[in-house]
Amino acid sequence: MRNGLLGALVVAAGACALSAVPAQAEPASRFQVRPVAKNGAGLSDAKGNMAFSRASYPKFFAAYPTVPSQQARQAAALLSEEQTAQSGALVAGAEGLDCAKADPLGGKDDPKLPLVACSSDAGTKYVLKPAIIDGAQVSCVVAGSGADLVFSPQAQSAWSQYTSKNAGTLAAVVVDSKVVATIEVNGPTPFTVRLASQDASPLVQALGGCHA
Repeated sequence: MRNGLLGALVVAAGACALSAVPAQAEPASRFQVRPVAKNGAGLSDAKGNMAFSRASYPKFFAAYPTVPSQQARQAAALLSEEQTAQSGALVAGAEGLDCAKADPLGGKDDPKLPLVACSSDAGTKYVLKPAIIDGAQVSCVVAGSGADLVFSPQAQSAWSQYTSKNAGTLAAVVVDSKVVATIEVNGPTPFTVRLASQDASPLVQALGGCHA
């Protein structure tokens, strides 16, 4: 478990591990939890090796010629059989996406669609499945000098169902269309994250701050 600007993160029951990446300083507005698409947690693998190209997938780029537009980055085809035939296909919509520049989506992505996103440290690109949890289902509760992120009963149920069926996969914590942390799912578990600080931006900002 690595700690970035999110503070110390503790996941309940030890059945999943949350790995934080350095967060951006800008205020955030949208919080999501999205499953990471299978066959890679980056471009084509965890190290970010790219195998997707216009030559390999001409039909996709013919349909979405202005990559990386919002339409291409959220195309349903990202998760189709054609696009997942090999791990490199998972970067569909990511070619040309510059993680070092401001994201034009910036929290305006449709949570019901797949999403190509950058990590908040601009080091990795992800292809993410539709969100299973959003910020309306999560609250930040003050706990001593720190704070806990708490799921609503609806979100807790969705998370429990997801983790019980998807051991060995990754999920991503997304704020303003950027991945601020990844969760390694090792089995069914409640989701409880403890922050060392009540001001762990941008995660807390995305939830509207912490309350007693």
